[in-house]
Amino acid sequence: MKFKKISRSFLVLVLVLTLLGSFSIPVFGNIESTGGDNGGVLFEVVGLEFIREPAAETSLKVVSANVQKDKSKVVLKKVGVFDSEGKKIRETVVGEELKNVSDKIGDTEALRGLLGFRDPEVAEVQRRIYKEQLKDIVAGLHTQKFYLDLKEINPSLKVGDVFTFEVIGDFTVSGKSVQYGKTFSIFYLAALPSITGWHAGDGHIHTNFSDAPLYSVDDRADDASDEGLKWIIMTDHAQWLTATRWDEETAECAAAQVRYSIAVMNGEEISTEINDATGHDSHYLGYNLGTFFWNYNPEYRDGQQIISAVNAHNSPNSFGIIAHPYWTPYPWDYWDARGYAGMELMSGPYSTYSTVLDTTVAKWIGLLNKGNCVVGVANSDSHIPFDAFGKTMTYLYMPNWNGVDHTAVYTALRNGRCVASRDGSLAVFTITTSSNPAPANIGDVKEILPGEPITINIQALGVDGRRISRIVLHSSYAPAATFNASKTTITINPTKPSDYPYPQSDCYFRVKVEFRISGSLVEPVYTNPIWIKPLVTFEDLVEGQFVGTHYPGLIFSPEWRCADHATGWYNTAGYPPHSGTKQVWTGLDSNSGTIIFDEPVKYVEAWFSAAYGVMMEGYDSSGNLVASGSLGQVYGYSAPIRLRSTTPIKT
Repeated sequence: MKFKKISRSFLVLVLVLTLLGSFSIPVFGNIESTGGDNGGVLFEVVGLEFIREPAAETSLKVVSANVQKDKSKVVLKKVGVFDSEGKKIRETVVGEELKNVSDKIGDTEALRGLLGFRDPEVAEVQRRIYKEQLKDIVAGLHTQKFYLDLKEINPSLKVGDVFTFEVIGDFTVSGKSVQYGKTFSIFYLAALPSITGWHAGDGHIHTNFSDAPLYSVDDRADDASDEGLKWIIMTDHAQWLTATRWDEETAECAAAQVRYSIAVMNGEEISTEINDATGHDSHYLGYNLGTFFWNYNPEYRDGQQIISAVNAHNSPNSFGIIAHPYWTPYPWDYWDARGYAGMELMSGPYSTYSTVLDTTVAKWIGLLNKGNCVVGVANSDSHIPFDAFGKTMTYLYMPNWNGVDHTAVYTALRNGRCVASRDGSLAVFTITTSSNPAPANIGDVKEILPGEPITINIQALGVDGRRISRIVLHSSYAPAATFNASKTTITINPTKPSDYPYPQSDCYFRVKVEFRISGSLVEPVYTNPIWIKPLVTFEDLVEGQFVGTHYPGLIFSPEWRCADHATGWYNTAGYPPHSGTKQVWTGLDSNSGTIIFDEPVKYVEAWFSAAYGVMMEGYDSSGNLVASGSLGQVYGYSAPIRLRSTTPIKT
């Protein structure tokens, strides 16, 4: 955050508590409520539960409101911030009468719930109840912001320090002096885990442009910087926006980016129509839109219409992510839709609900196993204080990123160069082979030669000192395998010994790493896949050799034999190979041949040279034609035919 300089006369050393060993951050903050409903006066403190090194500056926002049902006059005289010994750090004289909002909301507890000072589920319910009154309620709030430099308060600032403040408000209520107080603590934590090329961020954040009334765009960027995030995307609800307001928010994003030196982008959270069958709408995150998408119209927008419209809005750049797909009250109802780039695996504090997480991840796995490149991400869906902001996040692989380029962020998101983290721990992996030692990173396609060993290298760093509990390797072709924390190199061979079964066709690998919190409680981190594409180049054959079952997992019919372009047997000059010098052909006595896959595949690509043209057909296990492609004359050069099929190709 950019610190607003304050007078040294206000800075006093506060008591610092050094925690021994590891500690965890509470889920819903550490503000202590005093005085119940305060007799119809709201007095709350908004701030970060923690900041991370190297940041040392943060802020507190004090929120006050008059909810006196008898319309009594309430005046906020002054607000002060004190250390744990009662020494004054900051004080502001206000002298302002607070607007009465009791006709807009029931009581102080209802207002506390609406603003998120109780818990997220209460806030969600209250936002629905008071949706129409929210703007008027917020207009009646008084906020006072204090900037604090922890390093000036404690020059020996170090990881593990805890700063405890008492925030005191002096009021006059119906002519009587009243004082309310809140205790607030800030943990000083280590920086987020760092692995070269990976950058933490959050792609689902709300502001006061929709239903997060306590946070401006600047507040969000300020807090993100303090908590170690490098990129954030505002996704305010489309129905709250207009083209003018969207442009205003985009301008605020640009200003915040300059001020805090992190990437700050603007998107939208778009609602479908109310589904008559389920009684609710579903939500979709629109990214890289360029301009305001459109306002909310519940009459005709189902999930497929929204997905298609988002993709077309700023084509080919715009895309979208399904938001909180299994969280009630807004689960995703449109799984038959096509064209979405990904889905949230974890979203907000609901990420800790094991049933929601397990169901969501199971759906994602099912989509991946069907060959769908669906990106899995984790976001905070932050609306209120003390939710998942700064905890639930996505790491993006962006090597050589300049720290502010939006295109790099969107490209990494769209291409699955992502790791979904519940609390900030990080796990990544790469794949290498002997034929291509350059590592494939998450989101890449790795081409391998048949039978060559595959090496998976895993790096995993726990947030705040958490240690690895276990490593789980997943693929699309074999059951998951669990390894202990020290097994960070996994070798896959076509024959034993091998740490995992060898792939016979196109597939993927991905990794889940669990970090121990305490006891049996663990934090899950999910990588996106690296996709494996086996290649058959025929370079290991000799001229005239029949292919047969030479390649594991493939059976070539008897006609197929090797021709070496280097030796020129039977006019190979007119039939050049796609790569290398070797190719296969069916001989002079046949103009067709078959290839059978041990394990059916959904994608086949082959390069051909032919004097009069060629056709390639794919058949399923029952002998049904499921895909076909053809080329005209390709004599003197080579060209590909690609077959894709939702029904796996066997022959």
